[in-house]
Amino acid sequence: MAPGVAWAGGSASPAGGSAQRWQFTVFLDDTEIGYHHFRLMPSGQEYVLESEALFEVKFLFFNAYAYRHRSTELWREDCLLRIDSSTDDNGDSYAVEGAAREEAFVVETQQDRKLLPECVGTFAYWDRELLRRSDRMLNAQTGEYVDTSLKLLGHETIEVHGQAVRATRYRLDAYERQIDLWYSEDGEWLQLESTTGREQRLRYRLL
Repeated sequence: MAPGVAWAGGSASPAGGSAQRWQFTVFLDDTEIGYHHFRLMPSGQEYVLESEALFEVKFLFFNAYAYRHRSTELWREDCLLRIDSSTDDNGDSYAVEGAAREEAFVVETQQDRKLLPECVGTFAYWDRELLRRSDRMLNAQTGEYVDTSLKLLGHETIEVHGQAVRATRYRLDAYERQIDLWYSEDGEWLQLESTTGREQRLRYRLL
């Protein structure tokens, strides 16, 4: 259910810098259903992204839908070096492991093992410039390698932490889904919005 996962100042790599966090409250239409947290940490010349999501959709007194996702990624500049993720999508389990090998990135899921180009990336919503340069991305939940494109939609004012903020809106097209992303003038990721298979609106708002 989660869409696929900007460094302040527009930098694509925080190596050598300080850690950054994005903590989002997640809404389905106007109902709060959980959270999705991201933490980006430097590790020498590399950097680590940790992602954790938990959604619960309730109907009357019952959980109608539950989603849990955890992922750890190791990056060097624009290239993913390693990924380890696990997901429970309402009872359907997924696991993805991947690592950079000589001249290829090897991805293993419960279904298959495949060789991808040497330099691949996941859905790096936190890095607008990386999204701009990418035309294919690795889905951290399923291990699928999908075609993507990013286009500018325009400028608008949104509310962040109770304040009006001027933001630039983009649309990411991927695997028959559209994901709208908002960034500050400095390139910092502010907001995300998409739709579910039932045409409900999924929104990420910064805590």
